[in-house]
Amino acid sequence: MADVDLQRLGQIKGDPATWGPGLSGVDKDRAMFLRLGSSEVLDAFLRNCVFKGKTRERNIRGGRSVDFPITGRMLASYHKPGDQINGGGNDPSDINKRTIELDALMIADAAIYQVDELMNYYDVRQIYTKELGRALAYEYDKRVARLVFAAANNSTEPLAKDPPNAGRTGTAITFADDAATFDAKTRQERGDQLVDAIFDARVEFEKKDVPIDNMYAVFTPDDYYSITQSSRAINVDFNSGGGNGTIA
Repeated sequence: MADVDLQRLGQIKGDPATWGPGLSGVDKDRAMFLRLGSSEVLDAFLRNCVFKGKTRERNIRGGRSVDFPITGRMLASYHKPGDQINGGGNDPSDINKRTIELDALMIADAAIYQVDELMNYYDVRQIYTKELGRALAYEYDKRVARLVFAAANNSTEPLAKDPPNAGRTGTAITFADDAATFDAKTRQERGDQLVDAIFDARVEFEKKDVPIDNMYAVFTPDDYYSITQSSRAINVDFNSGGGNGTIA
């Protein structure tokens, strides 16, 4: 039976495809077909703004900096009848301030040529706007994390009175293991160590009168999932003192 002469609707006249191993040249039979693009664009993975609302914030307007007053605890004592009450029980000068300077304007920008946008087949502005917002959120988180780290390592006393305001500095909790030794441990072992560090941090907060309501801890994905494997991170009322589970 003879081959059929097909009308190849996508072929430019006189320029057929060459068939062979690997179907080389097959695109010539599709040359006149429209190239379609998907209107669904796969975005970059969503990076939420983690630290927003979890630290103290101040809006600066009409100035270049703002001062946070620092006041400490006061002492109480019994009064001896006949003695004059003159305010000597507490040093009136035991106050300080922390100055926050105004940063430069943080931006995330992208320039789009108008003609390119007219020729494009999907709405690029919505995508770019979303990604630029994520870039700002990511940069915001990085800078707040640096400030938290710097505050934890700050050894400067804000108040001089001793007692009761001595030792009100940052506290850095470090592991005895180096990074290589820590990484070589199992997830449960790493998680147990991280849980211990969380409780150590809470103890330091309470000793220094830091409010512990609505406390947050931020971890990398590796550390977070190590904590979920820790036997110490499970509430005993929920877990009834059992293990994390077994697989038959």
